[in-house]
Amino acid sequence: MVTARAALLGLALLSTRTNADECTNLIDHVDYKGHDVGSTAQPDAADCCGDCSDHDSCKVWVWTKYHGGTCWFKSQGTEVTAYHGAKSGALPTPTLSPRYSELADNVDYYGNDISTTKQKFAESCGEDCDNTDGCQLFVWTSHEGGTCWLKHSHSGQTDVYGVKSAYRVPTTTVTPAPTTMVNPAPTTRAGRLKHSHSKRAKPT
Repeated sequence: MVTARAALLGLALLSTRTNADECTNLIDHVDYKGHDVGSTAQPDAADCCGDCSDHDSCKVWVWTKYHGGTCWFKSQGTEVTAYHGAKSGALPTPTLSPRYSELADNVDYYGNDISTTKQKFAESCGEDCDNTDGCQLFVWTSHEGGTCWLKHSHSGQTDVYGVKSAYRVPTTTVTPAPTTMVNPAPTTRAGRLKHSHSKRAKPT
């Protein structure tokens, strides 16, 4: 009975993790310099995907043979370097809802905050904004592994390096053009015109 319960618990935990086949293909002999946020021991590089998904800040990882196999978690993979024997991979980036504008890099909106949420990807902030009353836009920063700043106004736009932002696109209602009623022309009945009186003979 204990073994069965343990197996069910393991399946439940696995269902909440990102599967290895959902991550991008592993790249051989590639390392990402810096931006380390943690590590786990895994003998197989493919198992780094689930561990990275469980970590609050991990977006990419590098696996090496260190101590029998180690996953090195990183918050970003911007600086690529060669490392013989390493394998690297990345979590799939979510898709931003079409209700929002395209993500704008390095654009912040000062003030007008409603609340904050934790998301490692900026694209995930859209759903949080949808679930927050009055939210019109969001600004994502790397603060504490990824923070969505949900805002109610577009005012106070400023440039801040590293942030990402998007606003809700106003929905437009298409009003159908009015229809014009065309009255048909009156119809005329064909027939002979009958006189109301007949010709009388002249008196002699």
